[in-house]
Amino acid sequence: MYLNTITTILFCLSFSDRDNIGGGLVLRFVPRAAWLAQPPQKVLPNLDLPVPMVIVLPTNSENCSFQAQCVFRVRFLQTYNIESQQLDDIAFNFLIGGDGNVYVGRGWETVGAHMIGYNTRSLSLGYIGYFRHQQPSPKQLNVTRLLLEEGVKLGKIATNYILVGAGSLEPGQTEYNAEQLYQSFSNWTHWTTVV
Repeated sequence: MYLNTITTILFCLSFSDRDNIGGGLVLRFVPRAAWLAQPPQKVLPNLDLPVPMVIVLPTNSENCSFQAQCVFRVRFLQTYNIESQQLDDIAFNFLIGGDGNVYVGRGWETVGAHMIGYNTRSLSLGYIGYFRHQQPSPKQLNVTRLLLEEGVKLGKIATNYILVGAGSLEPGQTEYNAEQLYQSFSNWTHWTTVV
């Protein structure tokens, strides 16, 4: 058991600490096994694809700038979601780390648990960190563009999708206060504050 865990952690570290080859930006997914995910508590329903909406929200946790940190944050978030919030798995479809990696939560095809009333018709992108006063890292923003393009290309996200911040969907909820995160997307083509 311990040997498998150590091997997985070493794989995670060697997998992510490579920088982009040739200076180009690369979309890198960190699969659930690499961040030591627990299995879901039950079989989760599938989304009707392509989804018309992608919701951006903060994790409201410490940020991370390298993979070992991000793995720890994502694993902690899953434990919090399952044990404290009584969810069946991590809430998010994907998590965007400050290291520029995309951490697979529920993935492209599974209904998330990120926002009541929107879960069955959206994908969620959880940005690791607090964003009331701090902007997301350039790596987080750049990889988001690649992820959205990939989702459209794969038929998981509608070509005319809307990108919206959780704060616009539930303006009174302080847990979604992430002005700097939402401001970072304000000039993106698909961004909207009105749903």
